[in-house]
Amino acid sequence: AVVDVIENGYEPEDDSGEGADRFLEPRTMNLLYTGSVSKYFPQRHSPEKSFEAVERFLQRVPEAQKDFRVVFLGERDLEPVLRKFRERCPLLMGVLRDMGLVPRSQALAAQREADLLLILAHPGRRGILTGKLFEYMAAGKPIFCLPGDGDELDKVLEDTRAGRVFSSVEEGACYLEESYRLWKAGKEVAYQPNLEELSKYTREKLAGRLAHILNQAVFTPEAVPTPTNPCVKGAD
Repeated sequence: AVVDVIENGYEPEDDSGEGADRFLEPRTMNLLYTGSVSKYFPQRHSPEKSFEAVERFLQRVPEAQKDFRVVFLGERDLEPVLRKFRERCPLLMGVLRDMGLVPRSQALAAQREADLLLILAHPGRRGILTGKLFEYMAAGKPIFCLPGDGDELDKVLEDTRAGRVFSSVEEGACYLEESYRLWKAGKEVAYQPNLEELSKYTREKLAGRLAHILNQAVFTPEAVPTPTNPCVKGAD
């Protein structure tokens, strides 16, 4: 059987509201995560490798502790996650800001104002594309993913060039250092998405795909079932 999959998507003009300045400090570079974090990692999505990459970056570039921030929006209680890293990643703890639950409109506004957007994959679990991914696409800022899932998330980020997937802490740390030095020089973090691929995930394009699939199912001869009524002429 043929299975057609329609992914989630985004609205390019999604109303993001205001209020990002409440969460993002002025004159700082921000790596932002919006949403909840599983307290049961490594069984589920984990910030462990991303946190280690930030720690290594801060070790190499100590001055970044003054103007680099890791901001979490939308988690009711992040402490059970953070306590696992207080000794392992002390520099990270110094730049991390946990802002708790916020209205969705303000989270969307913050996504558009951040410099990098952190996404947490589900390694070893296939076919998971969270709504956060599509919100990030709409924000138009580079997505940072460490590690990837080895499946659909990696493919979408590669095809759209909406972000980078890193396979090691070292790769992630080098990217953060490179991005920070661009930001310090007054330049934007490198971001060159494939707009054609990105547009495939707009809700308008996804609705068109769904309409095409339904039209095929309704109007193609193969979709018409064979009569099984014994009263039909020619039946035994």
